[in-house]
Amino acid sequence: MLSHTPTQRRNYGFNLIELMTVVAILALISVIAVPAYLNYARKAKRTDAVTLLQEAASKQERYYTTNNSYAINMSQLGYSSNSVSTSSNAYTVSVSASTPGGCNGLAGANACSGYTLTAAPVGGQGDDDCGSFTLTNLGQKGITGTGVTVQDCWH
Repeated sequence: MLSHTPTQRRNYGFNLIELMTVVAILALISVIAVPAYLNYARKAKRTDAVTLLQEAASKQERYYTTNNSYAINMSQLGYSSNSVSTSSNAYTVSVSASTPGGCNGLAGANACSGYTLTAAPVGGQGDDDCGSFTLTNLGQKGITGTGVTVQDCWH
């Protein structure tokens, strides 16, 4: 049987310095990883907004061919409400403007000859640099954010 003298100690586990080193490394990794992940998630949600805008624009063109006017709201395009959420619930899409002002979305004297669709960010997506996305009947793409380009946000 082995015996230990009082001056011999067996060390089990970690000491405080080793533990604090691991905590510091994990903190450094999280400082880099979390913002990168959040940026990736925002970009993925932008894709949902762009997809729904393009889908609504396609429905606007179909509506125009049968009614000789663009729709003034999303309900006229077959959606369940005038404001439609993306699949990620990060944006709401609506018809934000119709030209000329006062048009009713029906053929005749008050027919709409243009539209602007807008995807407005909701919740945490409001922190995104791109802001809201817009798409007109002329195919003009826009954003309300600053410090970024339309091309960066739409791709």
